[in-house]
Amino acid sequence: MIRLLCIAVALVVVASPAAAHGLGVDAKIVDDRLYIEVFFDDDTPADNATLTLTCLAVDLAPLTAKTDDRGRWSIELSALPQAGRYRLFVDAGDGHAVTKVLTIPERAATVATEVRLPETDDRAGFTGTARVAGLAGGFALLLGGSLLWARLRRR
Repeated sequence: MIRLLCIAVALVVVASPAAAHGLGVDAKIVDDRLYIEVFFDDDTPADNATLTLTCLAVDLAPLTAKTDDRGRWSIELSALPQAGRYRLFVDAGDGHAVTKVLTIPERAATVATEVRLPETDDRAGFTGTARVAGLAGGFALLLGGSLLWARLRRR
């Protein structure tokens, strides 16, 4: 049994660098400007990620942009067609993608204030708990598989 546990732990250690990263998005409005920050669950920035922002109320071509080397991008609110709901699609490559629906408030409500959009991820919470949950889930899966294999082997 101890040998199986050691094998499971070794597999987790070896497999953890290859584990897929969760992709988080934090968006806020500061002084009439929308700021978007994209990051992985290991707290590294998603640099050069493709952003596609589509207004859900008006049938216009979506805005497309790339994040900088810190995983950030911003736009003046006046460049958006109107306040309301927008679909934000982020593609960081290698299968890492996420979609968020953002609600952009009226411009008068955001002047000289900071408004964090609640539909997005809190970076501190996302990078801490998501990583631990992923590792714990992987460990539990490997341990369960090892125990099942040991039980079937005994029969």
